[in-house]
Amino acid sequence: MSTGITYKMNTTNKEDYHFGDRLLTVLQFNYVKDVGNISVIPNVGVMIEKMNEDELGGVAVDHTGGHNVQATVGLDINNRKIAAGIFYNKPINQDLGMGHVLAMPGVNVHVSFIL
Repeated sequence: MSTGITYKMNTTNKEDYHFGDRLLTVLQFNYVKDVGNISVIPNVGVMIEKMNEDELGGVAVDHTGGHNVQATVGLDINNRKIAAGIFYNKPINQDLGMGHVLAMPGVNVHVSFIL
């Protein structure tokens, strides 16, 4: 099992616009299977994101902020020098931008070089 929490605190820009702060929490369940010098790691999890409303001149901007809960499933493979993976995420509960924004399913691919 792995977890992660990220908080992004935004500041007000020179146009007096403040993008809402964001909190992202991730919970993943992993299974590691070593095959020779290669690790195969399937995973399943959930991502929860909470976004505060944007502000312009200290006043909340309509159709911003909200929350998004997504289910994830993926596969990572590494050989101790290169790691690669793919995962699919699908929204299972959301209220973004007062219902005016819709998160869609997505696929993410990554490659990392381990030094």
